[in-house]
Amino acid sequence: MKAMLIVKNVEVAAIVCAVVLVACAGRATVIAEETPAKGPPKVTAGPIIVSWTNSKTKSRKRMFLVRQGEKIAFSVQGPTSCRWLVNKKVREKAKGRSFTWTVPPSRGIWEVRADAGRSHIEWVVSTLAKKEAPIVFDYFCDLKLTNRAEHDPWGRPLPKWKSNNLNVASGYAKVAWRPGRYNYIGNLSLPSSVAYGTWRMRWRKTAKRGTDNNGFTFSVGYKSGAQWRANIFSDLHKRFRGTSSEGHKMELSKLEYNFGPFPWNSPDADWHTVTFIRTPPPENFLYQFFDGVYYPESFEPADWLGDEAAKVGIQFIAEKTLEIYCDGIEVYDRQYLFPTARAVYGIYSRSYEGVFGGTGKPGPWDQRQGIIVHGRGVTPEKIARLVDDPK
Repeated sequence: MKAMLIVKNVEVAAIVCAVVLVACAGRATVIAEETPAKGPPKVTAGPIIVSWTNSKTKSRKRMFLVRQGEKIAFSVQGPTSCRWLVNKKVREKAKGRSFTWTVPPSRGIWEVRADAGRSHIEWVVSTLAKKEAPIVFDYFCDLKLTNRAEHDPWGRPLPKWKSNNLNVASGYAKVAWRPGRYNYIGNLSLPSSVAYGTWRMRWRKTAKRGTDNNGFTFSVGYKSGAQWRANIFSDLHKRFRGTSSEGHKMELSKLEYNFGPFPWNSPDADWHTVTFIRTPPPENFLYQFFDGVYYPESFEPADWLGDEAAKVGIQFIAEKTLEIYCDGIEVYDRQYLFPTARAVYGIYSRSYEGVFGGTGKPGPWDQRQGIIVHGRGVTPEKIARLVDDPK
């Protein structure tokens, strides 16, 4: 455990380097995609989805607003059975052509997906008011990056990304492969004026340990010429970097040997959420969280960035034997969506040694038991109260 004193707001945050391994209207689209390692096998036989509807709009509309506690029935025509998922999590008991879901009693955004093996349909719904909605919102449910005719749940046009070498036919972004290449780079970028607020996305990889040449870089550039970027690579270095307006490069933080919350080199194929937050003056700091757990050493002063942002970007570096996927991109202007502050005692991933003594063989995936801290402002006193375990 590591205690960090924040002088600007006289706040003590107890930091633990740990983690719990925690299409819009139109024709049905036939896709093929890989199945995550966990969860029931995907249905691979039967007809494709040819039609869909929901009890809220009674139409083929797939992005709309809902109320807390409201029951909504989603249904498809074509296949005899589907696998249903809510926010990437399989609903084990839902296997038919319809699925009734109750909106949680909270403000948020949810993705509902019907997966029929050779085709899928996604709905994205929200309880957020328009003033609470993310400025940038994309779940790729229309299977497009440009020339988009659909609208988000708040009636706004979907983003028109500048991109290269990416495919969203599966309902999420992944690198589009070309024959003869071992690894390949894809990029997404979009003009964005959000200088302070919250940036969030979901990502996953195929069920294989990473090598030394695949990962993501999430970046925000400012009109001053400065930028911050988070490199989530499998070369055992997880970097949180910056470039000043004068062009000076800064290593804001760096994790060696996968120390901390990123299970990149584990055989983990689950979806994860990474969150970045920049607070306004007088604090003016950058934070990074992985599935709600604080990213070690990434709490950094950010007054050198400037007050006017210019763009947001994501770079994908994938390889033929390990693919990476991105979805659920959200950018909130001057909304600071810190994970709920809590502390638990459980299993966390401490480190993964890439190779043993030049043998080229993977080392052990080191999992341990300890205190896991989520969110911000979790003091030692709060940890003692929340864990409440004399051991």
